[in-house]
Amino acid sequence: EYSDTEEFYNLLDKEEIEDINQNVEVDILGYTKDWSLKSKQYRKLKNYTCESCNIKIETPNDRRFIHAHHKSGNKTNNRLSNLECLCILCHSFKDKTHMENFEKRRMKANVKLFVEKYRTELSRLGNPYLLHIT
Repeated sequence: EYSDTEEFYNLLDKEEIEDINQNVEVDILGYTKDWSLKSKQYRKLKNYTCESCNIKIETPNDRRFIHAHHKSGNKTNNRLSNLECLCILCHSFKDKTHMENFEKRRMKANVKLFVEKYRTELSRLGNPYLLHIT
């Protein structure tokens, strides 16, 4: 038991630093070797629902449009507290780095396909990024 909230958060920070300092095997993009499985487990845990706009993807083939995002930007920190389930549209506007990454042709094409398929639902949910997609 912790005497105060600050002590609890200090412990979490300490654990995070310890995680960062561990030697973790990563792929060419900097993700842990088990990222594909961890990502799938997390997205399933969140029922393939975007934590930003609340769109839920029911169609198994379309679940690729739901991503697991590392909030801290540290791709080796796969703790639940560092993950966020986002649709590809919300993910593409998360920050400057993501906006640049999603400008790549393949990524842009996937965002466009997602919006074409789910425009009505995204509009109903009031997704703020829909206005930026032509």
